Amino acid sequence: MKYFFISVFSVFLFTTHLTKDSETVENKPTVVLQLFTSQGCSSCPRADEFLDMVKEEYASKNVIVMSYHVDYWDYIGWKDPFSKKEYSNLQAAYGRQLKARNIYTPQLVVNGKVHYVGSDKPKIRYSISKNLRLNSENSIAISNISKNNNTLSLNYTIDGDVTQKKLQVALVLENKITKVKGGENSNRTLSNSNIVIETVTQEISKKQGKISITIPEKYKTEKQLRVIGFVQNEQLHITGGTQLKV
Repeated sequence: MKYFFISVFSVFLFTTHLTKDSETVENKPTVVLQLFTSQGCSSCPRADEFLDMVKEEYASKNVIVMSYHVDYWDYIGWKDPFSKKEYSNLQAAYGRQLKARNIYTPQLVVNGKVHYVGSDKPKIRYSISKNLRLNSENSIAISNISKNNNTLSLNYTIDGDVTQKKLQVALVLENKITKVKGGENSNRTLSNSNIVIETVTQEISKKQGKISITIPEKYKTEKQLRVIGFVQNEQLHITGGTQLKV
C-alpha cells in the first residue's frame, strides 16, 4: 500500500434531447463506494480492478461505485489524465471527518462513513453486505434529462428528511483503458471504471428541483457516460443515491 502524506487536507446524450427516469429506490439500501486512486500509484491497479468487479457483481443492487483520481501522484513521471485537485481536497475532507491518520491511495470510502484500503476485498465485501441490510434515509429519482450544447440538465425528486443536506451529482466515464508511459506504472495498460470527470453540489431547499452539470469538452463525444446523484449530510455521510446510464 502506498502512502502519500498531505496537509489536511454523468451523462452524455448524443441526441439533442432525451428523457429517462432512474429507478425509485425508496426504502431500499444504498451503498456508495468512492475510491481515491491514481494511475501514478503502483498499488492502485488492484483496487481499480476490484472496483470494476464490484460494479459488475452488484449490478442488480443499488451499489454505486465511483473512481476519484487524485493529483498528488502526478509529479513522479506520469500525469494522470483524470486527476483533479478537487478530488484530492475531497479525500482530505473525508480524512478529517473520519479522523484518518493518513491520506493514501488506494483508499475506498463507504457511504462517507468508513474507509478501507481499496484492495482489501474481505473488508469491503463485508461492508457492502452490512450496508445492503440497512434502509437509506433518503431516496432520489432522476428524470427529464436534456442536453443543450455541453450542459446537461435533469430533474430530481428526493424523499426523506433533507435538513442540512446537499445534493451531489457526478458525471462519470464508465470505463477507460490507458497506456501509461511513465511513473510507477510505466509500460502498463490500466483499466479504470466509473471515473468521475465532473461534479456539482447543490443545497437542498426543496425535495424537487432541477440541476445542471457541464460535460467537459474532451468528453463530449463519449458514449459510455452515466450520471450519479447522491444525498450527503454535514458529516459527509451519504444517505441515499441513484445512478442512470444514458
